[in-house]
Amino acid sequence: MLACVAEGMRAATQELRDADLAHLGSPRLTESARNLHAQWEFGVGKLGDATEQMSIGLSSAADLYAAAEEFNTRSFGGGR
Repeated sequence: MLACVAEGMRAATQELRDADLAHLGSPRLTESARNLHAQWEFGVGKLGDATEQMSIGLSSAADLYAAAEEFNTRSFGGGR
């Protein structure tokens, strides 16, 4: 699920990247929109990377937990 969130964040960034900021009505507004876009892209990139790493870490933790559970079950004579 976290991987889906990361992908959604990247998609939103792409939509903003594809937006035509040159036709907002004034040079000052266009400049402000471009600055917002740069900050947005940087922040969303960082959040996306962190989300992806959390997803990998949680998946690894689940795998390790399952392996430990199986080991414990076998150690106590169950699950033959």
